[in-house]
Amino acid sequence: RRPKSSSGMPQPTNQTARPEEGAGHDLRLASYGLNDQLVANYATLGITALHAWQAEALALDGVLEGGRALVYVAPTSGGKSLVVE
Repeated sequence: RRPKSSSGMPQPTNQTARPEEGAGHDLRLASYGLNDQLVANYATLGITALHAWQAEALALDGVLEGGRALVYVAPTSGGKSLVVE
């Protein structure tokens, strides 16, 4: 378990999630239909996979299809921008 901040939210880690982790979700960025150049740009930064919480948020019914809005809260550097991409 990750340590929690004073707000009770889990602290982000600097570890890149491994594709085999994530409660049954494929965490590889390339598996989400992103533009190849975007995936390559993230790879140059060492980001090739989502964190488990990101994959879980995107797996909610209707989120990726655009039929459902997603509201989430994460600490600074927690990975919010990657979910928006």
